[in-house]
Amino acid sequence: MVSLNKSFLYGIGFASITWTISLYLYWQLNKTNNVSLSSTHNPVNNLPQFYKQKLPEENFREQEKSNIFKDTVLKKPKFENYINSNKLMKELEPKKILKSKDEEVLDELGMVRTIEDKELRDEGYKLYSFNVLVSNKLSFHRQIPDTRNKLCKDVIYSTSLPTASIIICFYNEHFATLLRTIYSIMDRTPENLLKEIILIDDFSDVPNLHSNLSNFFNQNLDLKEKVRLFKTDAREGLIRARMFGANKATGKVLIFLDSHIEVNIDWVQPLLNRVHENRSNIAIPVIDIVNADTFSYSASPLVRGGFNWGLHFKWENLPVGTLAKTEDFIKPIKSPTMAGGLFAIDREYFMHLGEYDAGMDIWGGENLEISFRTWMCGGRLDILPCSRVGHVFRKRRPYGSPDGKDTMTRNSLRVASVWMDGYKEYFLKQRPDAVNVKYGDVTDRMHLRQRLKCNDFNWYLKHVYPELTLPSDTDVRLRNKWSALEQDKFQPWHSRKRNYIDNYQLRLTNTTLCVQSSKDVKSKGSSLILKPCVKGKHQVWYQTDRNELVLQQLLCLQSGQSFPYLYKCHEMGGNQEWKHTGEFNTPIYNMAAGTCIGVDEMDECISSSPKNESFCKVCGDKASGKHYGVASCDGCRGFFKRSIRRNLEYVCKENGHCIVDVTRRNQCQACRFKKCLQVNMKRDAVQHERAPRASQTSLHHHYPLNLGPRLRNCHGSSFFSGIPLHIQTPSLMDHNLSVIPGISTNYLQHSVLFPGMFGNYTKNSIFANTLGSSSLHYGHKQEHLLLNDNIHMKHLRNTVKEDEVTSSEEASVKNDVEERHFSTTTRNRLELPILAESCRTGSRTVEGSCLSLFPAENVYESAAKLLFLAVKWARTIPSFLQLSYRDQSILLEESWSELFVLTAAQWTLPIDEALLVNNAMAPSSRHISLEEDARRLHEIIARLNVLRVDHTEHACLKALVLFKSESRGLCEPNHVELLQDQTHVMLHEYCSQKQSSYKGRFGKLLLALPAVQAITRRGLEELLFRQTVGDVGIDRLLGEMSKATHT
Repeated sequence: MVSLNKSFLYGIGFASITWTISLYLYWQLNKTNNVSLSSTHNPVNNLPQFYKQKLPEENFREQEKSNIFKDTVLKKPKFENYINSNKLMKELEPKKILKSKDEEVLDELGMVRTIEDKELRDEGYKLYSFNVLVSNKLSFHRQIPDTRNKLCKDVIYSTSLPTASIIICFYNEHFATLLRTIYSIMDRTPENLLKEIILIDDFSDVPNLHSNLSNFFNQNLDLKEKVRLFKTDAREGLIRARMFGANKATGKVLIFLDSHIEVNIDWVQPLLNRVHENRSNIAIPVIDIVNADTFSYSASPLVRGGFNWGLHFKWENLPVGTLAKTEDFIKPIKSPTMAGGLFAIDREYFMHLGEYDAGMDIWGGENLEISFRTWMCGGRLDILPCSRVGHVFRKRRPYGSPDGKDTMTRNSLRVASVWMDGYKEYFLKQRPDAVNVKYGDVTDRMHLRQRLKCNDFNWYLKHVYPELTLPSDTDVRLRNKWSALEQDKFQPWHSRKRNYIDNYQLRLTNTTLCVQSSKDVKSKGSSLILKPCVKGKHQVWYQTDRNELVLQQLLCLQSGQSFPYLYKCHEMGGNQEWKHTGEFNTPIYNMAAGTCIGVDEMDECISSSPKNESFCKVCGDKASGKHYGVASCDGCRGFFKRSIRRNLEYVCKENGHCIVDVTRRNQCQACRFKKCLQVNMKRDAVQHERAPRASQTSLHHHYPLNLGPRLRNCHGSSFFSGIPLHIQTPSLMDHNLSVIPGISTNYLQHSVLFPGMFGNYTKNSIFANTLGSSSLHYGHKQEHLLLNDNIHMKHLRNTVKEDEVTSSEEASVKNDVEERHFSTTTRNRLELPILAESCRTGSRTVEGSCLSLFPAENVYESAAKLLFLAVKWARTIPSFLQLSYRDQSILLEESWSELFVLTAAQWTLPIDEALLVNNAMAPSSRHISLEEDARRLHEIIARLNVLRVDHTEHACLKALVLFKSESRGLCEPNHVELLQDQTHVMLHEYCSQKQSSYKGRFGKLLLALPAVQAITRRGLEELLFRQTVGDVGIDRLLGEMSKATHT
């Protein structure tokens, strides 16, 4: 009996232990199966909850959709090719990145608080094409997230790795961004592996950049020992500058990096180890993304380099089966080509392989050339997943070639001629514009190919890049090649699955007006307006887990440089990421723009609030009326009047940063007076003071709603319907937008950030010069009068906010003020509908402050008017009118595109490249060439703006492109040639008479013309005119325009 009891107790104990172990294992397994996969995401944002998609029970689950990791080591479209279990997925799960201390305030670093912030930001985008306002505030030693796979931490590298010489070439790079690049290398590279950092200044012309860098390095001993700074004797371009730096290097391995990067943890060891294994290996890091607007650091997917037959580099998915095994996630990945900005190569092998092609100019094509040469001549390219380098991806190159030539096309021709054999024909068919381009002598490169005993291009396509589709491929072969690469499940942009976490309306505070699209909700590029709030889908905004605001679950709200508008959701944050706390009276803030959503103040409208009150734009007190063009209180009115009449000058003890409000307006007179000027109080109005005019109660239907900086709470005030969105200048917080979820009450705010779209509208300088027996006269009329047919000033005043002259005390001198303004303003810009008057009056003359983007439909309208102006300008030249009608027509047909481009540059037409290309009525096959034309147009307008071309120079340049004696069919070609020669002489004499600081200006102006002529007529028609004139060619409209401009 005792024995039986013992056995029973032992049995119970054994069963208990067994169940305990079983339950524990079951709990662990269940924990593994319910892991919420998270992606390495932008560290400055709240970590998103990704959409979880239920899949069949396969070998492992697909990773949730993420715009950052489309092709991470975890995601595979065909599960049967993989052996990974749920447990393995847990081990390989990317680490959730938390904000570092440096990143905690990144959201606010780009916030535009003052006019100086706005000027710094805009100048930075103009010169560097990224947000300098943010970059200046970031630490040189800021922490960035470790975006590597967890397995990388366990990799052991050789103890005898070679030393590295890091070569960084730069041209007009931003000072702080370049130093952050250098410090990230110093901070995250083992000292024993870093031989030197070689900086090559490619003849930068930013004042004092080179000397400031030299002084900085000399004052910091930690940098002085490792950094070597050189400067070329002339502008060489990236290609020859890198060759220059390679010849200065002494390390075993050369690592080429861009000048706006940040290296990640243990970035250099994988690269050096790969080169150390075989000197013919070229090692390439994974290039992470540093957002150009916010400088947030985020991970990139695992992809490889490819190209198309236009010889443009592209990223593409990995071949199926590349990541079939566990260790494949950290193994080198074979890549047919490389982006070219970041890679490591053995120094001796680099020399043996022929360095770069020294016959290439500036930039473009060199990455494909060295990729082809490496593979075809015995080397290989590998991407190292455990090496991560963040790169600032700019939307455009802020510089071009010195002579305005298309170096990309020229360099690509050299690549095709040397390395592609008979496949060069595919390139020429894709790029017919390159057929007649001269690309120089390639004899030495052909000899190099023979000396290295390289394979032919057919071998490259067969063994290295068999997935590349050929124009001659059959449908079956195309399908086979496409299926060889990983394919993401296609989801149309308008029906893509997103994780919506909330929905609401956006309501203007103290009104019953809500934000909706000005067009159909499916219209890309549509601006936004205010309309009475209704519970309709067209006013419902859906918030996603990526902080996007999606109207009717179709298009995202995107912040432009000036106007917010609707656009395709790109799921990359930045200008489509909107922050708000979800509580009442909090701003909706866009970090890329540094501003919040809001509207202009409207003093003259019917209020929907119980009291029709307005507030002083200077201090925020209750306004007594409009004084000197601005709603203000009696105290600020009197202060401004005294200051102007007594010609008083004030000095601020706090460097101009004092707060001016109703309680502190008397503490600093300097800041109070400065704010009076910022809100556009008129000096001239004080001198001609009369009794104030009573306010009106008329409704306006096209008043701008905008983005603005988060400064302080907005004053409650009324508004009206039909208001386009745009950005204003910082000084006021005028109107708030409320969020009505479902309908709830969250809040947006805004203040003034941009003065307007185009700047000061002025007349051209009138000049006339007689040379020889045939006189060439420009303009017996003032050029601004040429606008009277279509853009009369009275009409313009009715289409914009009336804040230039609104009271009777200013009415008597209105015309006099305008005339004096037109004759003294130094900038020449065109005023078009929906402009802020502050920009036209020149109340704050900040270069470029009036240059901003606006909705596409306004660009098309403006382009049509600018073309009309260009034709009418030509018909004001007596020498042109003396030609036969046939010759006039031929010259206009031959030069209308150049005349338009120069006129657009003269009036600083804003160009949004992506918006114009996507709205172009052209087949997708034309988008590459359209992108090139849009880029060229943007660059030439910026280039002439930087040159500060005055009215006389603009007129001469237009005359040079107008009088083309080589035009076919001219009756008097010799006479036209004489006119062109006289214009050359006139421009040269005019430039010679300028100050010594303009030395060489004549040559610079002439060198700008090839870039003007490089923009194709067809591209301009499709980008800017097809929307307004349809399929009617511009050539057919020139005659009608000429008749319409006949005087």
